[in-house]
Amino acid sequence: MLMIINVNKEIKKKYKKIYKNRLLNILRCGIINTDKR
Repeated sequence: MLMIINVNKEIKKKYKKIYKNRLLNILRCGIINTDKR
């Protein structure tokens, strides 16, 4: 059980990093698009 919980924590950490990067990319793209207008 402990191993499964630890693995889930690691997956969540990686997922959060990927999610943050995606959000940053979306924000950057949005800013660039508004500047073009």
